[in-house]
Amino acid sequence: MIRSRFLSAAIVAVACSSPSIGVCAPPSAARPATASAAPAEPLRLVAPAADFVLKVEKPRAIADLIVLLAGKPELQGFRGYRDFIGSTNYQLFRQLVAHFESELGHSWPDLLDQVAGGGIVVAVKFQPKQPAPVLLVLQGRDPKLTARFFQNLRAMVADEQARQGTTESYKSETYRGIETYQVGKDLYAAALDAALVYSNLPQTLHTAIDQHLDPTKPNLLDDKALAEGRSLVAPDSLAWAWLSLNYAHQSPEVKTLFQLPSTFFPEHVLFGGFLDVARRSPCLVASIRPESGGLALAVQLPRGTDGMHELVRAHVPPPGQPGALPLLCPEGTLYSTSFYLDLGEFWKQRTVLLPAELVKQFEAGDKRSEAILQGTRFSQFLEFSGTRHRFVVARQENTGYSFQSDTHYPAFAWVMELRTPDSFASAIDKPLIGLAFLAGLQVPLDSIDETYKGVKISGYRFVENDANKARAGGRLFNFSPCRAKVGNQYIISSTHELARQLVDTIQKEASQKESPANAASQPGSPSSGGPSSGSANGRSAANSSVTTVHSRLVWGGVSDYLGYFKKQFITRNMLEQGNSPEGAAKEISLLLNLIDQLGTLETNTRIEPNRYEFDVRIVP
Repeated sequence: MIRSRFLSAAIVAVACSSPSIGVCAPPSAARPATASAAPAEPLRLVAPAADFVLKVEKPRAIADLIVLLAGKPELQGFRGYRDFIGSTNYQLFRQLVAHFESELGHSWPDLLDQVAGGGIVVAVKFQPKQPAPVLLVLQGRDPKLTARFFQNLRAMVADEQARQGTTESYKSETYRGIETYQVGKDLYAAALDAALVYSNLPQTLHTAIDQHLDPTKPNLLDDKALAEGRSLVAPDSLAWAWLSLNYAHQSPEVKTLFQLPSTFFPEHVLFGGFLDVARRSPCLVASIRPESGGLALAVQLPRGTDGMHELVRAHVPPPGQPGALPLLCPEGTLYSTSFYLDLGEFWKQRTVLLPAELVKQFEAGDKRSEAILQGTRFSQFLEFSGTRHRFVVARQENTGYSFQSDTHYPAFAWVMELRTPDSFASAIDKPLIGLAFLAGLQVPLDSIDETYKGVKISGYRFVENDANKARAGGRLFNFSPCRAKVGNQYIISSTHELARQLVDTIQKEASQKESPANAASQPGSPSSGGPSSGSANGRSAANSSVTTVHSRLVWGGVSDYLGYFKKQFITRNMLEQGNSPEGAAKEISLLLNLIDQLGTLETNTRIEPNRYEFDVRIVP
């Protein structure tokens, strides 16, 4: 309890609100930071042996963002939020903020900037079967103010201990002329000029003091892997994290992930590109930054296609060829993804991917698959299929049935770009028809063939009889599975309605003439100036940069889809929150409205000769 309150007080300047102005102080209410010299780099206090580093570059900006989000008036509509604001713990928290503001003569934003304006660093050294040494550094601007803050912090903890009747207190010692403090068994602290330093081990604290007193000693800033990782971080990043991969490369539990041949092949089929890059990279770095009114999170490694194993090149197109196709976004889209994956290449490289015994088993299974797939082997399907795939989920207003189930499922479809469209379509028709026949023995089906805008859509609808209506509450009537071929694109859809929308979208794509202007307007296009292009550190995407995966989650679509279950949510809210029916309905409507305002969540995976990047963007 003591340690928890101590740590809470230590970060009170990082995420608190002024008690003098309601719930949260907006950024505009904060006093401007006091002008002072640029603070020292907190990483100078970290020994070069660290395996993980988290640095908050701009604590003030992050605090402003938290205050902005927490201060949204819409949150007052939620009972849980109102209960939290009125809780004893929150009121105590506000009192602590007021205490520091009064004692130090600064508003909390100014105080945060003075005590941690140089950055907040957490460094960890991984040690098997031993406690991992952890170092926390808050780099301030003013040594005198930092000392006063630290003194008030200790006094506040002592008062809290006295209030609780706890006999445990600070233990003070001196190391190389600097006073250090201990609380409990695993919290040690010291003030080093304008920096506050905390650790869970005395040796780690002493090492930080040594780094402070001996500036010529090597520190983490001299680490080449850290320098290589930091070069990928955008200058405007709010915070970043660096992870040395040496531990993973040497760990018996982890390094097996990188081995080829592999006894567990799915990891290389799904994540082979990333694993190969990680195997060759000294580190991984993640950063968060503001972008276009939203936020972007980037995870990067300083290795790319140069030196990539031939096997996992199935995740990356050959040089000069495009990567993922533009996203399919028909009306009502909830989620859409597009990715490059050459499944046929894995079969060609099976002797590299798998141990010899597994290769024999797979080849024997491939021979048996010819009978199951009615004349075509599984390996032939891989050969016929293409390298670019798209998957889309969309809400469906009209299911095509007169009977409407109480449970609504979104429609979904998989679209493949084929190497040999006619061969694939001819080969897959037989097993799909056979599968439908077997399904029809249990669940009555009607075969449906229609021509829509010159495209044949073949599939099935469930018979609207009493047996099917009673089966699983009528949920079958959310589906009408079908397939269609549009040029070299093959659609497998859960509903005829979505298949028609995709035919429209794909035909529109084909009719558009390829030009720089059109290519730049396509989401996910390698040449696009939108979310798929560029890089986290501001460099433009070169011709050697290719997008291999692009995804989008549309929160507005999610909100609309959740609206189908509004009654269930209201009932659950009444039971769990104790709200009246009117109050519960108001909260659920407010929640759906907030979800609708979130915009979209975009993810992209790009690779260059010497860089791999996965980024997530929140686009309001």
